Amino acid sequence: MKTNLKIVAISILASILLVPVLQTKVFADEPKLDTDSVNEVSLQAVFHFREGIETVNTFKVFDTMSSGFDKTKLLTFKLEGVIGWDKPLLYKAVDMTYQWGRNQNHDYSEFDVDVIFQRGEQPYRQFTYSDCQIKNYNVYTEYDKEETYNAKTDFVYLDKIEFDCRGFSLVNPTYDKMLQDQVAEKTAEARANLNHEKGIEKSTESIKAEYVMQGKLITQDFSVDKVPSWVEQNAQWLSEGKITSQEYQNLLHYLVSKGVL
Repeated sequence: MKTNLKIVAISILASILLVPVLQTKVFADEPKLDTDSVNEVSLQAVFHFREGIETVNTFKVFDTMSSGFDKTKLLTFKLEGVIGWDKPLLYKAVDMTYQWGRNQNHDYSEFDVDVIFQRGEQPYRQFTYSDCQIKNYNVYTEYDKEETYNAKTDFVYLDKIEFDCRGFSLVNPTYDKMLQDQVAEKTAEARANLNHEKGIEKSTESIKAEYVMQGKLITQDFSVDKVPSWVEQNAQWLSEGKITSQEYQNLLHYLVSKGVL
């Protein structure tokens, strides 16, 4: 019995020691998306105004204007996209800034902006700007020269908006997701190992209890005059798990064959 318990203990220890070191999770192949960008990455701009939150998915151009990684420069960025119905609060901020000026306090004088690059629902990169205001606003037309005038292509009327901000931070969603996946994976492994260990422990205790029960039932039929002391000793060893059930049964067979039982 001791040998079996040692083997079980060694197997449990080996399973714990062989748990792999944290590795970078490789994202599974994702289905192809119907987008107009390389690598199927889309741009989403989320504006946090006092009046509410506005999410714009039609901006196609984002430019940090050389201020993205230089803390000595003013935090400035630019967004460009087609004029449309999806930017009412942003247009209101443009209008109020033009009407009151950049140095006047009003409901749209300061706001926060999250610029998120994502593939489908999975964000890859995020720029978070705080305490922003409209720096400049222009509208221009994009065209393909003579082809446009020959009605082979369409004119495109675009917003070009520049922003100044006082706060800036970089967000790395893919790294955060990698850590979350690793924690979830290791938690699942730890729970599986724990359940496995509990199962082995429960099974071992159950076997021990069965041996003890068998030993007690058998020794109850023994009398002091009839059973030698070494038989009682073996029954005690069985109850303590020091000998196997087969070894104890062999002893009983021996006693029967000798007419002791």
